[in-house]
Amino acid sequence: MRTDLPALVRKWENYEFKTNKDLEIYSELTRTIATEMFLRSHMNARVIQGLLGRYKGRWYSFGVSSKVKARICAAYLKLGAEALKQFGVAAARFSGAFDKHFVQPEREARTGFRKAPARGGGFTIDV
Repeated sequence: MRTDLPALVRKWENYEFKTNKDLEIYSELTRTIATEMFLRSHMNARVIQGLLGRYKGRWYSFGVSSKVKARICAAYLKLGAEALKQFGVAAARFSGAFDKHFVQPEREARTGFRKAPARGGGFTIDV
């Protein structure tokens, strides 16, 4: 487990985009944060399931043990953890799509392979 997660989140929140390298670093940072949050959330869900599974309260319920109820409660946390995992995968896919649709055509245009007119946009791609 990473111990620098708060620093990574602060860096992620305050990131500015000026070149394509910034977008690549941002997507890598997003993937790292999402992976770490997935691991922590999933592990905590299993810990909570274990704690609640052994809980014997004052209430008494016929037919449903606390283990079943604990599994139901932990399933929601595990579902959220899976969403975090998909968030990390989406960041990796974004990086690949950006490279394919923006960086590669720019490289091809600079080598003369592709003759397309240059258009403005306030964002630069360093090749």
